[in-house]
Amino acid sequence: MGEGLASGLTYAIERKFAENLWSLYNSFAEDPIFQIDANLGYSAANALVQAPDTASLSDALTITLLPALPSAWGSGSM
Repeated sequence: MGEGLASGLTYAIERKFAENLWSLYNSFAEDPIFQIDANLGYSAANALVQAPDTASLSDALTITLLPALPSAWGSGSM
């Protein structure tokens, strides 16, 4: 799962951003794309932290850290 995430994020960043990291989306297009933070940020956030829904607020919540860590992100600290 992590390698697919890294591949998808790399693909999006390489093709949707200029070298200065400005978005290449055309906001004046007939059907403009918006919310790039949500598009890329959600995927990255899911790779770092997952907390599945529970049936009720009284149920225990299990939070999983780094559930889909790509090997390219293998070093670092928390």
